[in-house]
Amino acid sequence: MRLKGILWILTLAWATIIFSFSAQTAENSSALSSSFTYKIIEKIPCVRLLPKIQQEKLESFVHNIVRKTAHFCLYAVLGLLVFLLCKSYGYIFLKAMWISLLSCALYAFSDEIHQLFSDGRSCQVTDVLLDTTGAFCGIVCGRGIISLLKKWHKKAS
Repeated sequence: MRLKGILWILTLAWATIIFSFSAQTAENSSALSSSFTYKIIEKIPCVRLLPKIQQEKLESFVHNIVRKTAHFCLYAVLGLLVFLLCKSYGYIFLKAMWISLLSCALYAFSDEIHQLFSDGRSCQVTDVLLDTTGAFCGIVCGRGIISLLKKWHKKAS
């Protein structure tokens, strides 16, 4: 299968993964991120020495970081994939970047709207901004990957 086909499949699969996370109820979404939160908290030995109220505040803080990091990373991968897909069609960097960034921003916006239809979930503009920032970082990584591949290709020639 050609590169474009593989990139299309990966991009659509990743968008589907994001969609499925947004389709979760608030309870299921929170349970998933809480499982990561508790794994992180367990690694900090001094947490058990804190008063209960401080432990709860720390857990809430870490839980928020876990959720926001998930948003950022999911869209960083999407940005990377969309950018590589655009580049596979021969677009110059700026055109590929803008198409990728706008596509990911629109997907993030539609994804937040989608969450309104999931029980207990809400739509947050800050998440759209965070997702778009993640996508931009993925695009920058894509640019770096392409540059490295070009350098390696030149050395091999």
